[in-house]
Amino acid sequence: MFIGALILLVEFAALEAALRFFSGSEAAPAFQSLFMDDPGEGYRLKPNARATYTTEEFSTDLAINAQGVRDDEPIGPKALGELLECARRRDGSPPPGPVRPVVDRESGSGLEAVYRLRLELPQVDSAALTLGRVDDDLIIGAGGMRRRVRLASVLRRCIVTDAQLRGSELTVRFRPNPEVWPA
Repeated sequence: MFIGALILLVEFAALEAALRFFSGSEAAPAFQSLFMDDPGEGYRLKPNARATYTTEEFSTDLAINAQGVRDDEPIGPKALGELLECARRRDGSPPPGPVRPVVDRESGSGLEAVYRLRLELPQVDSAALTLGRVDDDLIIGAGGMRRRVRLASVLRRCIVTDAQLRGSELTVRFRPNPEVWPA
């Protein structure tokens, strides 16, 4: 029992040391440089701190403003005014509502069928648009926001073949997956 606990302790220490050395955890110096001791709170964000935090999966620049909060948070009258101005630039169009996809068969039948999912994405820049699929959902990303759209039952048994954005209409095409398509 004691030897097992000792082995686990050594493995944990080696893992933590590797994470700190390769800057892959919140124990990394780059991440820790964003914080300062606070007698009342323990730790808090250091005003005007900047760091680039990098892991194996991503890299991001972090900036803390003079008030000790992230710069990308809309705080104060200036930030709220910018948010209001952004809303006014929509030319009076209403905010986006729920995504309502339209699904139909574009051509073919059986395993040769091509199904189409169409939906309106107003005010989306095609350069900022990202698409993905997780299980039975289509993941649509734009401008730092993501939305999950549940696929119709027929599309859940299909694979994505292509997608295009024309104007404000997104079209995603699917073909039946022979492994799960009913015979």
